[in-house]
Formats: sequence, C-alpha cells, structure tokens
Amino acid sequence: MTVYLRLAAIGCLVLATCLLPVTLRAEQAAETTIEIPDFPAYPAPKEVLQENDRGTLYFPSRTPTDFRWLFNRNAPRYPTTVQGDLYLPENASAENPVPAVIILHGSGDVRENREMAYARLLQSRGIAAVVVHSFAARGLSQEIPYVSRVLAMSHVDLMTDAYAALKFLNRHPAVRADKIGLLGFSYGGMATRAAIDRRMYDLLADGVPPFAVHIDFYGPCHTRLNTRKTTGAPYVSIRGTEDASNDPAACAARAKTLEQAGSPVISEWIEGAGHAWEFYHERQFVPTLNAAPCELVLTGDGQWQLGDRVMDSPADADRAERIRVRREMVGAMREECMSKGYIMGNDPKSAGIARKLLLHYVEKYLQTE
Repeated sequence: MTVYLRLAAIGCLVLATCLLPVTLRAEQAAETTIEIPDFPAYPAPKEVLQENDRGTLYFPSRTPTDFRWLFNRNAPRYPTTVQGDLYLPENASAENPVPAVIILHGSGDVRENREMAYARLLQSRGIAAVVVHSFAARGLSQEIPYVSRVLAMSHVDLMTDAYAALKFLNRHPAVRADKIGLLGFSYGGMATRAAIDRRMYDLLADGVPPFAVHIDFYGPCHTRLNTRKTTGAPYVSIRGTEDASNDPAACAARAKTLEQAGSPVISEWIEGAGHAWEFYHERQFVPTLNAAPCELVLTGDGQWQLGDRVMDSPADADRAERIRVRREMVGAMREECMSKGYIMGNDPKSAGIARKLLLHYVEKYLQTE
C-alpha cells in the first residue's frame, strides 16, 4: 500500500541533477504530496549465474535511506530487489572473463543518452557494464514527481545498490571479480565517492574484492564524510569548470581527504563544461536550488550536521519517518545555504572529452595487469 506524506514544497532540489528549468521563490510555501510507494514485485534474483547470463537481471539489495540507518545494524533493513541491465561483450566467457563497470544513475534516473549510452560504449570496448535502476527498485517511477523521488531515495541507497551489484557480479563466471569499477553520474557520483570509504566496504561488501576504480562524473561535493581510511582504490572525478553545482574548493577538500585516507586521486576539469553535458535538452542556466554552498558533515553515528545543527533522527525510524527526516534536512539547507541554479544541458564537445577521459581511466585501471 502506498503511503503519502504532506511536506512543504522545496522545488527541484539539487542534491543532484534536475531535468528541466524550475523557477523557485523562497516565499513559496505550497504543499506537495510525497509518495512512498511499495517496492515492485520483481522476479526473484537468480541463485546461480551462468556465463551467458546478460540483459535484464535482478539482484538483492536493501534500502537504508541514509547513513544513520546504514550504520545502525538493528535498524529495519528493507530488503529490496534491484534491476540491473547487464551489457556483456560477445567474447566474454568463463575461459575469457572480462572487466566490468557498475553504472549508477543521476537523480534524473536512467537515461538512454547517458547511462545506457555509456554501457554500450564500454561493451564495445570489451568491458561488461551493469546499469543499476535504483529508483525503479523502490517503486519510484518517472510518473512520480521529481521531488518525491529524490526525497524517497538518497545517494546512500545508490551506494548500497552499488555494493549489491558488486557482489552479484562476483558470481558471474564471465566477469573478473578483481577488475570491477564503479561509475556514477551526479547523485550517483556522490554515491561513487562515498563507496570508497572503508567503513562502507566493511558494512556492505561481505568480503568480495573492492571496486578497482571509482569514477565520479560531476557528483556534488557538499557532503563531508570524514573518511579516515579508503579501500585504496583510485578515485577519478570528471567535472566542468562552469558547473556551479560542483564547488571547486569543496571538491578539492573531498579529494584531499580521500588521498590522505589512502587512495590515488585524479581530478579532471573540462574547461567551459556545465552539468550533465550528455542531456538532450539545450544547455542553459537552470534556476533551481543548488546545494553547493552548503556543507553537510557526517557525524560518527551517521547523523548529518549542518553548521551547529545536528539533524537528529531516531535510530529505529521506519521508512516514512526516514523520509520526513530527509525533508527537514533539505528544508534547513534551503533556508540557510542553498543558492539558485547552475548551467546544464547538451554540450557535444564536453561530452566527447568526457568519453575519452573515461575510456583512458577504464583502460588504465581495468584493462591492464
């Protein structure tokens, strides 16, 4: 049964990427309904994978909603079945296992011209790719309003699905378990960066080999996790110099933390590029709330701190309460620090540069011994 929460409207919130321009005014106080749909009735995940398994497959994950309930092992786990689209090169077999990349979508969901396009590109280069459908796994279809979808699923859920997909691919005979990378866009980029934290690996990986490389496409940098140790994998970020949703100083601080915590760090900035350069719609300034000026700091027990305020959340909260806590956090950010807008949209030149960079780092970290 679908649950509904009445929440103050916050517009097209930029913990991630918006799809279309949305004009926002601080004085607007209209209410909106946040839908919390049931999880879909997907087929049961396969217990045993064969070397020719490809296409639409399903794997088990869970829905913590945020770090508070990921860190608390006694919190409800919400078992979740996730769809993954596996693009397997024709030459992949048990005798010839290939590297792979797990792809996490942005807050605009899986898109033909981004996640799917990159999966096909990697497949054509002899690398398997799995596109993870995290929104759909939680019943958050495109028919549900954007705000409802983003409030109902955080980048922590994306990260949890990433590790679930990693364990899933470890069972595939045609995939090299030691050569699986993680690629995320915007919202998914935030999850890709978080997944390199050794705490997340220890909580979610169940001992399988860690990701061989983390590649972050323009993931906003306003979350500070206080990472003290990474898995040791390389972290590569690819961003645009005209993307105001990626604050250069904050991104540099996040990169320095990861480097000090044990990971090689490469930061690529594409001159003149905005946000989501793969999108079909015209490149333009999007007047929407932008979290880049904020800094959310993760406390040791998984709470978010904004300035002097800790977003206190019950350790045993149910799904509806977790989403309410997220709404309050984003509302506080809107009032205290968010700015309005950034450039995004179709940019073939930047997209071409980004593709070349991606293939370079995939070859460097996944296709060489």
